Amino acid sequence: MVMPGRLRHAIRPSGRPGHAGRQMTGSARLWTVLAILLFAPPPAAFAQAATTLDTLVATYALAPQDVGFLVFDPETGSVLEEHNADQGFIPASVTKVPTMVAAMNILGADYRFETTVQASGPVAGGHLGGDLFLVGGGNPFLDTGDLAGLAREVRARGIATIDGALHYDASLLASVEEINAGQPIPADYNPGVSALSVNFNRILVSWQRDRSVGGVVALAKAVSDSMEMPVDWVSFDPAPAETDPGAGFVYAGMGGVERWLVSQRLSEPGTLWLPVRAPDLHTATVFARLLEQQGVTVGPPTAGVRPAAAVALALNTSPPLVEIAEQVLHYSNNLSAELVGLAASRQLTGTAMSLPASSQALGQWYAARIPSIAWGSFRTENHSGLSTSARVTPRQLGAVLHFAWPQVYGGQRLFDLLQPVAWQDAINQERPAGSPPLQIRAKTGTVYYGSGLAGYLTTVGGRTLGFVVFVSDIAQRTALDAVMDRRFLAPPEGGRGWLSRAREVERALVTRWATAY
Repeated sequence: MVMPGRLRHAIRPSGRPGHAGRQMTGSARLWTVLAILLFAPPPAAFAQAATTLDTLVATYALAPQDVGFLVFDPETGSVLEEHNADQGFIPASVTKVPTMVAAMNILGADYRFETTVQASGPVAGGHLGGDLFLVGGGNPFLDTGDLAGLAREVRARGIATIDGALHYDASLLASVEEINAGQPIPADYNPGVSALSVNFNRILVSWQRDRSVGGVVALAKAVSDSMEMPVDWVSFDPAPAETDPGAGFVYAGMGGVERWLVSQRLSEPGTLWLPVRAPDLHTATVFARLLEQQGVTVGPPTAGVRPAAAVALALNTSPPLVEIAEQVLHYSNNLSAELVGLAASRQLTGTAMSLPASSQALGQWYAARIPSIAWGSFRTENHSGLSTSARVTPRQLGAVLHFAWPQVYGGQRLFDLLQPVAWQDAINQERPAGSPPLQIRAKTGTVYYGSGLAGYLTTVGGRTLGFVVFVSDIAQRTALDAVMDRRFLAPPEGGRGWLSRAREVERALVTRWATAY
């Protein structure tokens, strides 16, 4: 079973190098705005209270057209308030909500991903008379400890040598070198995707200046909660002086070779996570080293599809999908969301689909089940939300939350799988003594100039409401994409301040709904 720490150890939300600083915050400013909102009579539709909304967005230097929301009764679907509810916004990691809901309905909450080791020949006298296959099933939580367990099982079968070769079979799902081509190249939240993925497809790199070589030396490790091992097949070479951008690490791999150029301007020792671009070969190479540690002699792994007559020697199974979904909704790991979504579309269509085609297939699945909503503009591009060209309306996402509300996944409802917002306790501390605490469970989404919050809340009146809030400045994001230098991780000027203000607007709106109904 995957413990929460295992996923937390590997996660950063999509599209953000770190938590945005609250440059224009201050509880005084927030509560001044809330005072305006909370003492206004609850309108039948918040869109009619233009002055109140204008005051809120103006306070945080946003524009009314950059904000969209929907508040509704999850039992009936009736809308209480809305603003720009049919306008497309950048959904960011809120995309993980429709991904997980669709996957749990298509695959089942108890679905488990399987990784197997199979043989194409007989085993006798410590010898395998054929090839060995590492077969990927898309397990998003597979780590080096799991591969070590598979290696032990192979050795326990009495195998020490093999006639053939070690092959890796990742044909179940489509493989890509990165989730989204519009993100910084060294961003660990944008790794390659494959049915054979390990340790969330990232490596931990450390570096220091070495006087003996007159430059920066870097080393990489595969890291999981249970073990670490060097990955010396990932190479680090000095960036040529004439092209050294001072960006730290620039990817220079090709054809499955993991190679990085290291800026010689790095002065202080340090560490960072880097993405793996050829995850199937990387995973198989980790497995080959672990086999050798168990005394099983194999050569370098190569790609290959297991024959139908191959016999299973070892099996690793993931936790049930409902547990994976809960952690993905909490820690927002992009790779995990992509693999879950790809598995769902594979179940639907019987084919290994690209990320855009797979996300479109899940959108069509929703359109068939919720025909009362217009789905033509629903475009997520992938399953994690790591895309600035994706567009989702508050009404579309609200329909997903309404659809999921009565359903039970492995004994839990979506309300239970979502996490309390970070500022829930602060809100409840402002409540009168003895008052029942408010609950606000939601999924956040964050890219520069795009923010979202969607989930359920309980109100002072004892009601449960569903809500969706999006804040997007499409013009600023488009301008940023046009000038982005993918070699650098640094945030854009003004980006963190914008995110801080967008989050304050989300918080003010949600707090108002919780206290006004």
